[in-house]
Amino acid sequence: MEKNMAVSNDILRYKKNKLASLFAIGGLVFNCLYFMLFYSINNSSLYKLLIGFSVVLTLAVLLVAFYSSESVKNYKKIFVAVLAVLAAVQIARIFIYPLQVIKITEELRAAQPGGEAKYVTFYFGAGLTPSAAGSLLIVYLALSAACFVCSSVIGYVYATRLEKHVKAIQSGEIDIDAVLKETDAFAIGVSDGLVDDALKSAVTEEEEVR
Repeated sequence: MEKNMAVSNDILRYKKNKLASLFAIGGLVFNCLYFMLFYSINNSSLYKLLIGFSVVLTLAVLLVAFYSSESVKNYKKIFVAVLAVLAAVQIARIFIYPLQVIKITEELRAAQPGGEAKYVTFYFGAGLTPSAAGSLLIVYLALSAACFVCSSVIGYVYATRLEKHVKAIQSGEIDIDAVLKETDAFAIGVSDGLVDDALKSAVTEEEEVR
């Protein structure tokens, strides 16, 4: 079991952590969907000095998330913390503009057939009321944060495994060459055994036919 684990950990030296990177990219995609919706909302009450900071923050999240996705792919442990910070930032953003968008529902309610609230934007061809737009913004930020958390956790687990494995090799605790040779010998033995069993089975069947 320990030998199998050593081999499994050694594979990490030659294999990228694509799963952690994929989750980081997922967080980036949801962030893109967030700003595509938010900056399509047409309401003057949102256009204040704070929105300039929001634009800068959105661009920063995109750049840092992309760079972090490439870094955790290569088991750089420090970016595990960066992704955790990005998740916290996305959660904090929920309490700023998305809730503010929901609060302007009454302001934008207009006299329309059926007494429905006025649309504040059209998103992929669908009209959205302030409450619908605000709720969707919250969903996007929550999903983005969840992806960053998953990427951070997976990145930490695999980076820690690889770090301990490399230290064990450097300290001589694990002789990876010997482990690989034993594993190859075992695999060859199993393969030879399967071939022998197949030959014996074929001979038995032939004798039965005779």
